[in-house]
Formats: sequence, structure tokens, C-alpha cells
Amino acid sequence: MDTNARNTRKVALTVLALGAATAAVVFGSLAAWTARTTNPNNTITAGKLTMGNDKDAAPVLTTNVTGVVPGDGDSDTVTITNTSTGAMSVALTQLTPVDNMSDGDNVMKFTVHDDTTDTCLYPAAAFGSGACPAIDSALAGAGWDATSVFDGSTAIAGTGGAASDWAASEAHTFTVAWAYTDDGVVNNAKNGTNPTATFDLQWDGTQV
Repeated sequence: MDTNARNTRKVALTVLALGAATAAVVFGSLAAWTARTTNPNNTITAGKLTMGNDKDAAPVLTTNVTGVVPGDGDSDTVTITNTSTGAMSVALTQLTPVDNMSDGDNVMKFTVHDDTTDTCLYPAAAFGSGACPAIDSALAGAGWDATSVFDGSTAIAGTGGAASDWAASEAHTFTVAWAYTDDGVVNNAKNGTNPTATFDLQWDGTQV
């Protein structure tokens, strides 16, 4: 191979080497420009659906409930609270009403009033804003068996108005009043037999 050919080959190899080095520098410079952002620790935590009852697992009616005679009556209160992390709807169910005290003249009756919203819930005929009617022998629709009204299907309005739900921490105090009404006619059918009248109340909260 003559001298010119060898020189030409050296020049070509040198140019290729320089081109490769230049490319490495160029691409290496581009790779040095980077950016990054992250969103770590995406965590979902469940809340809770709970209710508070200041007389939990105990009767509401405790005042003057023994030794009752016709004409007697009284009332007690219970406070129900939404202790959940969110809103709920609340409904009341009456369970297992038993009335062995009523006869044709002396009749057990009761009313339920939401003191927080000033709403009479029972008897149904008196439902609405304001106090419940006085319990006497003339009061209709306030019988001891209220299962057709308190069947768990109708929500009790929250403080936001009709059909509203109970917000978290919202509490309502209810007054349950009762009377062994006397129509003035002597009736000794139950005298001396020590009859009783009972029912259970169940409060249900539903997520909304």
C-alpha cells in the first residue's frame, strides 16, 4: 500500500473517531437534563357509622312507672346522637308492644316529641311542628301499639328541615310521655291483677 493510501485511511479513521466522541458528548449532555415529580402514600381510610344513646340498652320510661292507677302519667327523655364521621338518616321502630292494662275505659296511651326540632312525631294525626297534645281519654290515635307509625321506614328529620339527614355529631332529645287515661267510668277489670304495658324502641341509622 503506498504512502498516500495509508495517510488517507488514517485521516478517515481519525474523522470517525472524532465524530463518535462528539456524538457521545452531545448525547451525554442531553441525558443530563431530567425532571421528576411524585405522589406518594395515597391512602384511603374508612370512616364509621355509629350512634349514641344516653340510655343505651335501658328503658326510656323510668319515672313513676310502678303502682300506676287510672289517671296517672309521666314522661322521660332520651338523647340520640349521630357519632359517625358523616351524615346519616335516622328512623325509629317500636317493637313488641304489649298492653295488658287497657280495658274499655282505662287506656294506655303515649306520645313522642322531638324536642330538638320541636316536632310531634306521635300520634300521627298530630304530626308536625309544635308540642304534642295532652294525653287524655279523648286523644285519638295515641294507642300503645304504634308499630304502624314507627316501623322503621320513615326518617326523622334532622335540624336542617323536613326530610334532611342528621349531620355528624348532631343530637336530638326526644320526650316520651305516657298516661293511663281514665274516662270517668268505674271499671275494676284490671284492679288487683297487677297488669303491665311494655314496648321496645329501636333507633336505626343509615348511611347517606
